[in-house]
Amino acid sequence: MLIALLLALAPPSSPLPSFEVASVKRAGADTDLNPKYEPMFDPRSGRFNCNSTLGEIIEAAYSVHGWEFSAPDWVKSERYAITALAPPRTTKKNSGLMVRRVLEERFKIQVHYEDREQETYVLVRGRGKLKLPAAKTGAVENYDFTLGHFAGIAPMSAFAAAVGGFLGRTVVDQTGYKGLYVFQVSWAKDIPGFVPGEGQTTYLRAAGFLGMKMEMRKASFPFLVVDSIEKEPTAN
Repeated sequence: MLIALLLALAPPSSPLPSFEVASVKRAGADTDLNPKYEPMFDPRSGRFNCNSTLGEIIEAAYSVHGWEFSAPDWVKSERYAITALAPPRTTKKNSGLMVRRVLEERFKIQVHYEDREQETYVLVRGRGKLKLPAAKTGAVENYDFTLGHFAGIAPMSAFAAAVGGFLGRTVVDQTGYKGLYVFQVSWAKDIPGFVPGEGQTTYLRAAGFLGMKMEMRKASFPFLVVDSIEKEPTAN
């Protein structure tokens, strides 16, 4: 179950990893820390920068899409600027856990998960071989995705989440493929009549391009419920 995977990332008995330095403040209209085309976290420098709604920060912290969690309406409009520095060799996954700790310590967020079932896409194995090389032993998860590509070293669940984000629907990974893989996918939006160029695919066809397939089924996924959260962060 996905909920078991999420809980495994941060067991209650273990403290969440933390940034070495973190500044949190309300973001004004003139605050320009993170243009939309830049990722919040840069693993090369260890810098985390954002000027985002609290809802977008929750998405980054808990690896959920906007339709996969509930929270007070104001989190969609109230913006905050966060600048932070992570320790060397921090993975993308751990950077999310660090943001979660910021939310817990500075915004006093409290959450729980509920299993919800709905019609959604399920990513499963295709009939042929997987057209992805496995990452080398010791490789660290580090990937990036945009409207034009999904590239880097990532688990299959991260690929499924990225596809779901562009399709606007949860994609549940049920391939059974474990570990990390090396992705280099060039993709574009699915538009009627669009013919992908050589070496290119679309979001909806990307699974088939890599030797998998997506099926519409009823599937259960962990829905995040924000029980409480404070609008004013504690002082730096």
